[in-house]
Amino acid sequence: MAVDAHRAPEPGATAPRTWADRLAVLGERDFGWFFVGYTTSLLGSSMAPVAVAFAVLGAGAAAATSGG
Repeated sequence: MAVDAHRAPEPGATAPRTWADRLAVLGERDFGWFFVGYTTSLLGSSMAPVAVAFAVLGAGAAAATSGG
């Protein structure tokens, strides 16, 4: 069934949300702190494998001879 973009919305249907509507939640103080904390946590978690790789490269041959 194809959707006709020019047809009027059905009664009770919600209007499409704009970006301003979607980002309005960042204005809430508690959610803003949650978002900052969660984003910081994601960034830190994504940097951990890179840091481990550099630590292994920095260790040189000692890492290869340590066994495992």
